[in-house]
Amino acid sequence: MVTLGQLLSLPELNLQIASDPPGCRSAPVTVVHSSELPTVDQWLAGGEVLLTIGTLQDLDSADAADYVRRIHAAGAVALGIGLGEELPNASAPGQLVSHARGVGLPLFMVPEPVPFVAVVEAFTRLREQESAQEISALVRAQRRLATALSARGAQALLAEISAALDAPVALTSPTGRLLGAAPAAGRTERSGLPNALRAELIGAAVASGTAPRLLRETAPEVVAGSQLEAIPVGAETVTGWLITPAARSQPGGDRRTARTLLLATAAALLALQERQLADRSEFAAQLCTGLIAEDELAERFAEATGTRLPDRLSFAIADSDGGEHAGSPRTPGHSVGSLIQDIGPAVLIHPTTSGTALICPPEQRALLEAVCAGLRIRIREWTDCPPQQVYGEWHSWRYGAGDRRTQLAALLASTDPDTADDFLQRTLGPLIAADTDGVLLHTLEHFASSGGSRDAVAQALGVHRHTVRARLDRVRAILGYDPRDPSCLQAISVAFLLRDAAAG
Repeated sequence: MVTLGQLLSLPELNLQIASDPPGCRSAPVTVVHSSELPTVDQWLAGGEVLLTIGTLQDLDSADAADYVRRIHAAGAVALGIGLGEELPNASAPGQLVSHARGVGLPLFMVPEPVPFVAVVEAFTRLREQESAQEISALVRAQRRLATALSARGAQALLAEISAALDAPVALTSPTGRLLGAAPAAGRTERSGLPNALRAELIGAAVASGTAPRLLRETAPEVVAGSQLEAIPVGAETVTGWLITPAARSQPGGDRRTARTLLLATAAALLALQERQLADRSEFAAQLCTGLIAEDELAERFAEATGTRLPDRLSFAIADSDGGEHAGSPRTPGHSVGSLIQDIGPAVLIHPTTSGTALICPPEQRALLEAVCAGLRIRIREWTDCPPQQVYGEWHSWRYGAGDRRTQLAALLASTDPDTADDFLQRTLGPLIAADTDGVLLHTLEHFASSGGSRDAVAQALGVHRHTVRARLDRVRAILGYDPRDPSCLQAISVAFLLRDAAAG
């Protein structure tokens, strides 16, 4: 940003200052332009230094007052008058000087033999020097960002960005979960973004494109500013957001360009870091299927989520869109499961082929709904219940949803108990007896409910697909038949339904 003071102080121009209002020399100059049009104010955008010799108007008359007033109102930074023996003015026009001082417009004389082009070229040199300095400063800042991230982590990088921009900045996950902010002073450890702002970020994350977004909502406790800008982290998929006050409109584009490049560099560096919450799918599955004892629930919840078990949880079933697994990609680079679990550590999902259980603290229900709305997934009616009743809600849905699986379950529920128990023991009895920790039985149940998909089981349990294969090999050794055989898998599915019907 070249200032008026830099231009006026160049000794080679020998400019003569006639009106020098207080503070005017710090004003930024966007361009130096010459015009003889009396109505040139109609084409001014603000920030110009205007040069004229007064060919088409008398600058030393009362009419000059209107000219001065109009160019000052249009945002001109200063007015320069060319002087010369053969020009309209050989010396500073007295009335023009008086009018300029009256409205606070900086005024200077360009004496002979200095041509206007010399003033323009001097300004251009100043701009080029400043651009070189801006680029050099940007390179140094980029190196500091990389060093801060590698040596001290994301919070140190945020502090460097905040210092470079002289503005607050925050880093969030795709769903607006606050990961860090700078400066940190005045922020409580538990503070986060308002749900309305998080919902706006969720909508942007699931939409196509990774361009910066101006946000409607604000977060004064985290990032002060009347309007915020969200810069996406990630190339093709939004893996996070950098949030900072939107750039103020000001003359000159170099600083805005440097700001854009600096934020883009920070976003690219942050994209290399993993910031996902730990997968809680296995815990969610155990919660829904009743494999957690009531007296262990609080401890197990804290271990899985890192948070205290709330008094109540919200429970709902989301459609799996025509039988697709709820973890299937629904928007480029994202999956339903990853986005939902990113909302917060206490948000849980349990996917099956016929529907996905959604479990969360009641205060986070709106964010979960925003993710599903963005991905066009229908959520059935919510229920608030004590954590101990989640299994009951899941069991009630599973046997009352009306799909083919639940119709079969209802039919099997009418089977003679002795006959059902005999089938269960012949099909799964050896595994039930041998699997003391329940891991193999739980894996097999997921394998059956997913229609024999190892990938679906691996995603639901948060393990590698090779781990699933190894567990199925152990199941085969115990049962004496291969659960991957379609006819055997069908019998296993029926056995699990009979077991659940007897338990219910």
